[in-house]
Amino acid sequence: MAARGETDYADAAMPHISSRVFGVELAPSTDPSRVLHVVILHDDHSAFVRAARMLATTFSGRPEETRLRSSAWQFEELSRTVWLNQSIDDAPQANVIVISTSAGGELPPSVSRWLMKCFSLRQNLPTAVVALCDSLDGLEVPWRRLLHEATASAGFDFLEAGTPLLAPAA
Repeated sequence: MAARGETDYADAAMPHISSRVFGVELAPSTDPSRVLHVVILHDDHSAFVRAARMLATTFSGRPEETRLRSSAWQFEELSRTVWLNQSIDDAPQANVIVISTSAGGELPPSVSRWLMKCFSLRQNLPTAVVALCDSLDGLEVPWRRLLHEATASAGFDFLEAGTPLLAPAA
């Protein structure tokens, strides 16, 4: 059974991708080391739905099974020590980190701390960070630029809405 905040897509029909994605071979497998782990950090329900739809769109319509495991944490939960500590346990496995918001402004300090801890735990491992945000009349959202800079300095891939999540099949 999945832990709090965690969804296991292992039994769902998912894609077979002949290429590696973020260091994980996505060929069908029961090998737990071949699971693509996704952590979603979101500020509200609609932001979570946007992230879940992005994942569903990315992995839909593929002919074979891929193991995808995600966990989701609302920003507010990360301000509570017990949930923050539990969510940090997800960080070492996170091949993909999705930050999804419905509002502009800055990320809460607890989210920034979680990201910095995660970045240190994922050091030298292939990791992608995806930014999803409702833009307010086309205005730049400040946290996206800062997240892009932090991601680049950590050596991770940074993707925004509209950037393909999967590498083309070889």
